[in-house]
Amino acid sequence: MHSEIINFRASPDLAAALSQAAQAEGVTVSELVRRAVQAKVGPSTSDDPALDPFAALHAAATGSLEAQRAIADRAVALVNEDNDRDSTTTLIEGLVFARLAAAHGDVSDQRRVIAMLAALAEHADEDSTAELVGEAVARIELAASAGADDADAVFFDLASNVSPDVMICARNFHARIGDRIGGA
Repeated sequence: MHSEIINFRASPDLAAALSQAAQAEGVTVSELVRRAVQAKVGPSTSDDPALDPFAALHAAATGSLEAQRAIADRAVALVNEDNDRDSTTTLIEGLVFARLAAAHGDVSDQRRVIAMLAALAEHADEDSTAELVGEAVARIELAASAGADDADAVFFDLASNVSPDVMICARNFHARIGDRIGGA
């Protein structure tokens, strides 16, 4: 796949606003701008992996971080767009790719996984919810260890408000994934 690089000038205020919005969404500025342009002009007919699920799967399977992110983001978008869709299955499938992206160690990818875990927990039974929240708490703690803004406060707030069973799950997840994503 070949992509064109397009540059444009922006005031310092616009550049700062773009950076802040991208960080809040857990994406790059480039991805934020790309999404805004696509929303305005519509998707292209190119072989963009984000638009072609088979190309995206191939790219993700061969290690493309952007494809892993795109598939995870598409799962969330599908859940938000289609009330008739099986949200649980769609989020579980998207989480596979979100977790692959998060394994590269970028805090924004951790945030994506945490948000997807929270969304999935809304649809889960009580036993599954404890595991999902436990993983989210572990990932928040790992993000805090990596220096993510406000993650410490979120972690301590959650830790004081969840059950001991959830904290045990969090400890187990932390031990299993912490050293693998560079935040142990």
